[in-house]
Amino acid sequence: MTESPAARRHRFGAFEADASTGELRRQGIRIRLNAQPFQVLLALLKRPGELLTREEISRELIRPARQAILDSVLRIVI
Repeated sequence: MTESPAARRHRFGAFEADASTGELRRQGIRIRLNAQPFQVLLALLKRPGELLTREEISRELIRPARQAILDSVLRIVI
């Protein structure tokens, strides 16, 4: 089953993250955010109120073949 466009949008405070377009907006104004930090944000938004481990975040960011760069990537994007 395909998600509706509204289901791919996450609103929090004055912000809206649109997973289908990869855009973050604050009060309708687009905020520049690179792909990996946006993916970290989406991982957190998918599980509100939960604490995510590095491993859980890494599953959202990196395919297993690229696991070796995980630590340096996470240090940069978090």
